[in-house]
Amino acid sequence: MKRLIITVYGRVQRVGYRDAVAEVARKLGIKGTVKNLEDEVTVEIIAEGEDNKLKEFVKLVNIKDSPIEVEKLDIKEEKAIGEFKYFKMTRGEPNEELGERLDVAGRHLYEIKNLQLKTNEKLDNTNEKLDKNNEKLDGFNRSTQQQFQHLDGKYHKVSDKLEKISDSLEKLVSILESFKPR
Repeated sequence: MKRLIITVYGRVQRVGYRDAVAEVARKLGIKGTVKNLEDEVTVEIIAEGEDNKLKEFVKLVNIKDSPIEVEKLDIKEEKAIGEFKYFKMTRGEPNEELGERLDVAGRHLYEIKNLQLKTNEKLDNTNEKLDKNNEKLDGFNRSTQQQFQHLDGKYHKVSDKLEKISDSLEKLVSILESFKPR
């Protein structure tokens, strides 16, 4: 068993980082604690567990997934002292914690709004392209229809001529048959 004291630097306060760390610890069976430090930019994690689990834990808490952005982990290794029964998130004053949650919620709402604006722009561009393609298709359809009408007119002329040729051949055969000896 080992004990790690990890100081985490980056965008790790007011972004749900402690919750993420506690979830990772729970899944891996790590015991310890996580808390925001008073400097308002770092978080301290104390973690105790088996060596292989702690290595995995360190990898998984090095989160770079917006809005969390871990920049650096300072890790000190000590011998486990077994002071923890489970993994605990240390929270600040209720009003402070509520304020943090509201800040995070507000940031997420702005991110959603920006994503929606970008999506709307892409949809507008896509609609413009579709309109242009529809115009091209309309032109193609008109052109094709005109070509079919032209071919239809030629077909009727050819059909009329073939009918005349057929009639003439029937008359010719009839005339030739009349000259046959009986």
